[in-house]
Amino acid sequence: MKRQIATMPGQLTLRLDPPAIPPWKELALWAWVDHGWQHAAACQTSLDDTWYPEPDSGDSAHAAKLACAVCPVRRSCLAYALADDEQHGIWGGATAYERERMACDLADGTQVDTVLARPGVLGVAA
Repeated sequence: MKRQIATMPGQLTLRLDPPAIPPWKELALWAWVDHGWQHAAACQTSLDDTWYPEPDSGDSAHAAKLACAVCPVRRSCLAYALADDEQHGIWGGATAYERERMACDLADGTQVDTVLARPGVLGVAA
């Protein structure tokens, strides 16, 4: 099954087969998801669509990433989105496109903790 991946403004849209994250890495991702993490998430206090910006709206994505940069459960959120193959929105400071790249890295052998702790994943100074 092919799906369209999100792109950054001014880039071509590609259609790729989603990478298959190995089952043991998927389990490792779930291990990073703290029970009840959603209740401590910075996005819980927002009533707008900041975390679901339009694909060509860099400013909205930047605002969400700034909030994620100081969120106490950013890694749980990102791990959840990767494990659950969340295809829309900003999760753990990463866009759908960035998460797709992370999934490729995981499928290619990068360790889960390396992907979740990668500097610059947010694209903002934390």
